[in-house]
Amino acid sequence: MKKKILSVCFILVSLSIFAQSDLTDEQVSQYTQMALEAEGTYQIQMIDTRETPAITLDLFPQILASRHATEITYLTIKPSMRIMILPLSTVQSPDFHEVERIKHINSSEL
Repeated sequence: MKKKILSVCFILVSLSIFAQSDLTDEQVSQYTQMALEAEGTYQIQMIDTRETPAITLDLFPQILASRHATEITYLTIKPSMRIMILPLSTVQSPDFHEVERIKHINSSEL
């Protein structure tokens, strides 16, 4: 239940960001659905920083397009932020466990 509440909060924040952007209402709706479907299958990794990350809804098509069949992929947003994208084989596994949305790591762990 707590994850659902956090997901809704995340989406509301994302929607408020897009209220000032050039996205159409249809795109916002489509990207919001993508964000919900991708929940738990990607992780925002903050590298050598404790800042709170923010990603925009328009990244979700790129996240989904970057998903590989069998290998973890990474989408670099900026030097201190990347998105780890779990492979389809992991996501579709019967014993799949969602990953935490945000993880702060040291560059020495990479």
